[in-house]
Amino acid sequence: MKRFFIVLAAAVAVVLAAAAALYFTGNVASTIRLAFGPRHGWDLKYKAPPPDYAKTQSWAALPSNPGLSAYVPKGSGAVAVNPQVDVFFIHPTGYMHGADWNSPLDPKSQTEENTQWMMANQASVYNGCCAIYAPRYREGSIFRYLD
Repeated sequence: MKRFFIVLAAAVAVVLAAAAALYFTGNVASTIRLAFGPRHGWDLKYKAPPPDYAKTQSWAALPSNPGLSAYVPKGSGAVAVNPQVDVFFIHPTGYMHGADWNSPLDPKSQTEENTQWMMANQASVYNGCCAIYAPRYREGSIFRYLD
C-alpha cells in the first residue's frame, strides 16, 4: 500500500510540474520542449564533427552501396540496372532525443535505425528508375520544431 501512495504522489508531482510549465510557457509545445528537450542553448561545442562525404559511411545510400534504399517491395519490379537519373534524397530528421540540438551521428543509435527505416520506406521509391544519393547529416532535434 505504501508503494501505491509513493507512485500516486510522484504522478501528482509530475502533473503539477507539467501544469506549472504550461502556465508559464503558455503552450503545450514549449512545455514539451522544456520537459524533454536539450538543457542547454545551441552551441558549437556540442556539435558532432561534420561528415566526410569522401567516405562511404557518411552516406545512408550511394549507388555503389545502396543499403536499404535498394529495397524492392514484392511485385513492384526491380532496381534500375543503368539508371539515367540521379536522385539526391535528404530524409527528414530521425533524431528524436533531447540530449542535444543536433544528432551526434552515432551509427549505433535509434537515429540511425530511423534513417534506415526512411531509406527503406521513402528513398526506395526511386530505385526503379534512379541512382540514389542520400547523405548522413547532423540532423536537427525534433525538439527544434517545438521552440
